[in-house]
Formats: sequence, C-alpha cells, structure tokens
Amino acid sequence: RMRSLIRLGKSPGEAYAWSRSRMGGWRVACSPILGTTITINRLKQRGYIPFEDFYRKISHV
Repeated sequence: RMRSLIRLGKSPGEAYAWSRSRMGGWRVACSPILGTTITINRLKQRGYIPFEDFYRKISHV
C-alpha cells in the first residue's frame, strides 16, 4: 500500500501512516485516503468516464 500511495502523489509520511491502517477495502474506498489520491482528473487521464459526465451525455433533461 505504501508504494502505491507514494506513486499516487502522497508524501512518504502520509503514505506510511495510511498504509498501516487496518481498514478493509470497503472502508478505505469511503475514506479520505482514496478521495485525495484517486481523483476525477486522474480517472479521466486513464480513460474512465465519470458517471456524472456519462449521465449528462445520455439524459434528455
């Protein structure tokens, strides 16, 4: 986890602290850990379409 968080742009200190968390995958997904590392812009760079953009594209509202 620590190396992955550093690759995502976190400082080594934060990466160390967050990598030692005992939270499981579901709790990590809903925590600031992923909210600050895997951003919408990062997902767009990887080719993912955010749900909000997809919905606006297909909705007729």
